[in-house]
Parts: sequence; structure tokens; C-alpha cells
Amino acid sequence: MKVIWTLFKQNKFFNLLNITGSAVLFFLLLVLVVNIEHSSIETDAVQNFKDKNLYQISDRLYAEKENDFFFKKSNYDILNQFANNLAESREFEYYNAIWQPIGVLDFKGDTFFDAYYEIGNNQPPYTLNNKSYRTIKSMQLNSAVFELNNLQLESGRTFDGDEYIFEQKENTMPIILGSDFSSVYQLGDTIEIDYYQKQFKGTVIGFFSPLQKIVTATQPEIILDRYLIIPAMYFSEPPSRMVNNSLDNELFFKASLLSRSNGLIITEFSPLEIRKTINNIGLKVGFLDFEIIGANNLATNSLVKMTETNRNILYIATLLIFIINLTIFLFTLTIKIKKNMDTFLVLLISGANLNHIYKFVRYEFIIINLFACSIPTVIMLVLFHSFYLIANYLFIVAIFIFIMTLISKTLIKRTFNNIDLAQKLKG
Repeated sequence: MKVIWTLFKQNKFFNLLNITGSAVLFFLLLVLVVNIEHSSIETDAVQNFKDKNLYQISDRLYAEKENDFFFKKSNYDILNQFANNLAESREFEYYNAIWQPIGVLDFKGDTFFDAYYEIGNNQPPYTLNNKSYRTIKSMQLNSAVFELNNLQLESGRTFDGDEYIFEQKENTMPIILGSDFSSVYQLGDTIEIDYYQKQFKGTVIGFFSPLQKIVTATQPEIILDRYLIIPAMYFSEPPSRMVNNSLDNELFFKASLLSRSNGLIITEFSPLEIRKTINNIGLKVGFLDFEIIGANNLATNSLVKMTETNRNILYIATLLIFIINLTIFLFTLTIKIKKNMDTFLVLLISGANLNHIYKFVRYEFIIINLFACSIPTVIMLVLFHSFYLIANYLFIVAIFIFIMTLISKTLIKRTFNNIDLAQKLKG
């Protein structure tokens, strides 16, 4: 160790240069590992939409036609069965990601949570039953949205299967919040919400990781950081019966059924095939007041290609950074060996052999890299709490150090072989 410290002191400039270069390399590796991990999650998600056709179901119940339809209470059950059959079909994936602003009681968060913030049309708080509500960005999602978009949670959990089912006797609802809400709420907090003019007590069961995205009918991706997420509701009993028992909440049942029946269909079927399939479902339950619209497939396919390209760029960037830094290391290593030649000669005269000198130089090289990688490693431990991510980073760092050590070992021997040590010892 004393010899290694002596070698280090004799080459302070080059060693500091190597430490700086290593630190930069490993810091960039840290950034790349995090980005590649995020890119892999995105890539896995968009692969679920690759080479698939997206279709939007849109009902034709407008204005008076809607009123006439729901005037007959049995039509609630017909529309409910239509939505159930869509969700249960094995011929396609039924995908519900419905944008629906929601009222939050006494909300204290920033204005950027407001439903219309992005278009500069924030709404003032409104009063309902002598309580003040703010209209906040919200979406109702079914389980397919979580699965196909590979959504990741920072903490908590996703919705259980029975939490998608509406129970009339219950007045509670689970809520998952985007990452920006972490400054406003905590896990387990109760949020009183006004959802289609029906009041619920929501419980925060989870927070999404930052930058979680979903595909929607109108946009190829929406970032959920500022969204309040609730489950797309299914009904545990015929809606007509629940409407009769709760006439004050008729709007809630209407809007919920219309939202559920206006979802996306993700399939490999052609337009003609999917139209035939959905028409058969409509005929079976007695509901044909809908049309099937081709969603924005071009934007979705572009998103798939862009995500795959971004991942490939990250891999290429990692390789280029490694090659550049390895070249710098080997260049400075050659200079250091020649500059330390007098010290090596003293060691040889004192009884050391070339194998000892090779080890001293190699150990110095490894210690420099281990010291340099410790800085970004500490940063990662502080910022990230994912064991999988940290393990990936340390594994890649170990591979890089191992490869550089093998190459430096070959260079050290070659450099010494090009020097006439016998002549040097003679003076």
C-alpha cells in the first residue's frame, strides 16, 4: 500500500485527472442507468400498442335522445350490460381512460392542479351543500390501463379488483395520486370529492412514480403527475334498481354508464372485423346507438418508434462515453508508467520483480476508479430507494472497471516490454 501511495503522490496531476474522468464517467453511467431503466419501462408499455389498431366507441345519445333513452329505466341495465360485455370480451382489449374533472373539498394545492390550467381557463371554486370545491384534473381508469401502460407506483398500491365495483351502501372510494400531489397529501389521507354530483370520501392508497404516462383516445400520451386517479366503476346490481333507490344521484349513474361504454378498443382486427364484433355485442344486449371511430393510430405508432429510438440512442451514448474515457485512461496510464520509471527501477533493485510492479500499477488504477465511482454511488443511495436500480448501477460499474482493468493489464505489460529495463538498470 505504501508503494501505491508513493506512485499516487508522484503523479498527482494525472491521478486527479483520472479521478475526475472516472467520476464523470460513472456519473454519466448513473444518469444513463436511470434513463435506460425509465426507457425500458416505457418501451415495455408501448410494445403493448405496437402493430395494434385503436378504435373509439362513441355513443349517439345526444341532448333529447339521451333524455328519451334514460327515461326508460330498463335502458340503464341495457347500457350497463353493453359496457360489461365490452370489458369481458376475449377478442380485444377494452381500455377505459376517461378524462373527467372532479371536485375536491377545500383543496389547498397549487393552481396547476386545476382541470383547465393548461388552457389558461381556471375555474373559481364552487359551492355545494355549503362546502367549497375546486375542480381538479382527474381520470378514471380501468385495470387494462394500468397493465398496458406498465404504470409504476412510488408508494402504496393499485386498485384491487373489488374496488372497481360500486356498492350503493358504501360512500368511499380509493384514490391514486400523481407524484406532484406528494406535497399536498400523504398515504391514508381522506379526500372528500364531488364525482358526477355524488359525494364520496376518497382514501389515498398510492402515489405514482414521476413521469408515468398513459395512452388516451385524444392524445398519444398524458403524464399523470398532476392527476387524481379513480377506478372506472362497475355496478354490483342492476343500475335501474339503484336509480330508483337514489333518484338524487341519477346523473352519477348516467355519466358513469356513458363513460364506461365510450372506451377504447385495442386489437389487431381490421375496421370491418371490429365493427362486426361490436355490432354482435350490441345486438345481443339490444343497444346499437353507437359508432366506432378510428383513434389516432399514427400518433401511437410514432410514439412506439420514438421510444425505441430513444433507448437505442442511450445504448450508443453509453458505448461512446466508455470508449472516450477508456482512451483517456490508457493514454494517461502510459505516461504515468514512463514517468514512474525511476521508482520502478528502485523497486527492481530492492528485490521486486515485474509481476509485483504490474500489480502495483494495476491496484493503483483500480483504487482510483473505486474512489471515483463512490461519489455517484452515494448520490444514487440518497436520491433513489430502488434496490433493483442500485444493483443494476453497481453491476454495470463493476463490469466497466473489470473491462478497463483487463485492458490496462495488457497495456502495462506491453509498455514495459517496449522499455529496455536492463539498459535502464545499467544506467
